[in-house]
Amino acid sequence: MEKIKYGVLGSSKIFHTRKSALTHANLLGYPRSAVFLIIPQGMTQKMIDKGMD
Repeated sequence: MEKIKYGVLGSSKIFHTRKSALTHANLLGYPRSAVFLIIPQGMTQKMIDKGMD
């Protein structure tokens, strides 16, 4: 199963961990709220809630 990835608004990079996305956002001077999830097709909310990222 594909894993959840993270992005930063205004950046074309994709990150495999939330921590690395937050670090990149910080380097760009963006707030934490600029980090967003990239959820694989077919992944349900129940899977996300169970921590299957």
